[in-house]
Amino acid sequence: MRKSTQKTLVKATILLAVFSLFLEISEKKIVDYLIFVLLWYILLSFYLYWKMLYNYEITPDRLIVKNPLRTFRSPYSEIVHCFYNQGYLQKRFGLYTVYIISRRGNVLIKDVSNGIEIVEQVEEKMKAFSGLPGQDSHSTFRG
Repeated sequence: MRKSTQKTLVKATILLAVFSLFLEISEKKIVDYLIFVLLWYILLSFYLYWKMLYNYEITPDRLIVKNPLRTFRSPYSEIVHCFYNQGYLQKRFGLYTVYIISRRGNVLIKDVSNGIEIVEQVEEKMKAFSGLPGQDSHSTFRG
């Protein structure tokens, strides 16, 4: 099982446990509660499938980030900032979120295990393309 899948399962189970604390579950309502839990995890499986369809590609001239509804393509010359961050659970699972700030818009690459390498690759490409005539120099920071 992928680390990002494990992290999402942990988050969803914690949320379900906290929500369940406020429910009045009696002997008469236990079947309803079990149906609710089953539906919770069925919907969670659809979300996990959605997350697996999300991917990125670092090409020689542009960064491409795809999800089922949108494809983000940005030449490296238009990327303004690139950095990564880790939340508490991401640190526990060794995952990162990479932030790409571009003139074409902003995009996140969530729950990747190689976030530092992605930032370094994009920074290299940004530096290579920043020397082109008519292009601004780019700065990159890490959070």
